[in-house]
Amino acid sequence: MAFTKNDPNINRNGRPPKELAIADLLRAESLEIDPNTGKAKRELMIERVWDLATKQPPDRWAVEFIADRTEGRPAQTIIQTTEIDHGEWDDVNETAGDYLNRVLGMN
Repeated sequence: MAFTKNDPNINRNGRPPKELAIADLLRAESLEIDPNTGKAKRELMIERVWDLATKQPPDRWAVEFIADRTEGRPAQTIIQTTEIDHGEWDDVNETAGDYLNRVLGMN
């Protein structure tokens, strides 16, 4: 459909603005400066996680948190096997389309 000037279907106001998501709000909060330390709240959070990961005994979740963000999570492999009932489809040279055409009587 071609654009025509003064078309009544044109959305003249454009797309409505996107509402802030939780991640946006958390990101904005984490960038604020803590008045007691002069550091960003994000920095303080990372220092706290580091302390928990390096204490004895370490908190496992903190170690995993740091490892996931520095090394990345390992790729997960999913092994899936299926059994196929070939039924009438015995000819290995017959394509699936040919089989369906034969069984449905389309030829």
